[in-house]
Amino acid sequence: MRRRALFVAMSALLPLACGSPEKEVAEDVADAPREPCGPARIQVTAVPPDSFTVEDRCALVGLAVTMLGSAGEETGLLPSDTAAAMTALLVPMVERDGDTDTVIAARWHVSLDLRGRPYNAELMVDRRTGTVRISRMHK
Repeated sequence: MRRRALFVAMSALLPLACGSPEKEVAEDVADAPREPCGPARIQVTAVPPDSFTVEDRCALVGLAVTMLGSAGEETGLLPSDTAAAMTALLVPMVERDGDTDTVIAARWHVSLDLRGRPYNAELMVDRRTGTVRISRMHK
């Protein structure tokens, strides 16, 4: 229960700390720089490259690894999957109404590539509410 409160507190702070909800998603990840984060030295790529500060990148990756480490059976992930996390891709996503250009949804998407697993861990953070969801996504 205490860990759950930590996740809620962290997710509430992330919308204030990380990026702008108005950033658009870039198409090309090939030229994006990779930077190591955390004790596991997970290589992080953000698209677009200027969408997150280094501190924000590492905060999101840290949240993803923490959530992965306490993932329940319902997610399809195992706490032992944290040892397989080698790279992370961060993408700010904005969904807009086609007629009014109003923002409908704004999220941060963190994809942890899990070496040796047939799936990745996908973290979605709602930038408006701070709601965090982690799930398994087949490669």
